[in-house]
Amino acid sequence: MELPEMDDLSAEDKDAYLSEDILAMRSVEFLENHWGTTPESIVLDLGWYAPPGRTGAYRLTVLHGNWENVAFTIEDANQYTIRDAIDKILLDLSSGIPPQEISWGAHDG
Repeated sequence: MELPEMDDLSAEDKDAYLSEDILAMRSVEFLENHWGTTPESIVLDLGWYAPPGRTGAYRLTVLHGNWENVAFTIEDANQYTIRDAIDKILLDLSSGIPPQEISWGAHDG
């Protein structure tokens, strides 16, 4: 779903679509006879964070296993920047690039 520009969102839409829990994806692998996750699974976590008195931004975090192993974080208020980052991250991961080696230019964190 594409959202209108932030200034055009109603308070109800902001409450419905902009939260700390927008998206969470965890990698799976084939484990002997079934698909599942492991302690080393890669996690993409997306949320909207708006500190008091500030406009807010999306925060996309890539973890390797858990929150103690953050590979990198990208913060940007532009939904298209985040969409493009997710596309690139998924392409890189599916190509076998480890999360710590993925580059996102000026947004590397």
